[in-house]
Amino acid sequence: MEWTKIPTTLITKRFTDYELASIVKFQLVWAINEEQPDKQTCLRYMTSKQYETAMTYLDSVSATVGDEVSSVIKKRNAEKIRYNKNKDLSKILQADSKQTADSLSEQIRLDKIREDNIPPVSKDTAPQRVTRFQKPTLEEVKAYCQERNNFVDAEKWFDYYTANGWKVGKNSMKDWKATIRTWERNNPVVVGGTKTLTKAQEIEEHNLKHIKELFERRA
Repeated sequence: MEWTKIPTTLITKRFTDYELASIVKFQLVWAINEEQPDKQTCLRYMTSKQYETAMTYLDSVSATVGDEVSSVIKKRNAEKIRYNKNKDLSKILQADSKQTADSLSEQIRLDKIREDNIPPVSKDTAPQRVTRFQKPTLEEVKAYCQERNNFVDAEKWFDYYTANGWKVGKNSMKDWKATIRTWERNNPVVVGGTKTLTKAQEIEEHNLKHIKELFERRA
């Protein structure tokens, strides 16, 4: 602040050097104290006569110095408020950062515990891979039919499913051996005028015959 400037209300007045010195000293003491100084304070820096001279122009000095001091105090208080807000924000951010770091460390610790407690995957618990169907060769079909002694015409069976794109109904074939067994049940053969059945068909025929006999007895 330019404490030595003369109030505008006094610019038109012609001052003596003594009056000017009195006014300037009074302004400086006011500025240092940031409020209107009392007489005792002023007498530390100026004479009684200078004080009395300055007090003659109190209203004009108050309008100039008082406004300047008030403005400075307001700015200083605003700076303090801004500083405290930034300080508080910094504390909050530091606390959040520490909390985040602590939470992350705790999460890493829990993940490690869970990882250590995961049992090894065994054959029983491991997810089973879906086996992709692979069509058999004619030789494999013949060998399987001979193994089952089912009298299925292997070539006829092989040609049939080759022609329809290896489908069972509308679905793609998944197990060709199961399809051969189904073919056995649905297509019994006749050898020497006698219907030849597989073991499964023989059991089924026996059960049907037994049920028929039970119904006939009740009747």
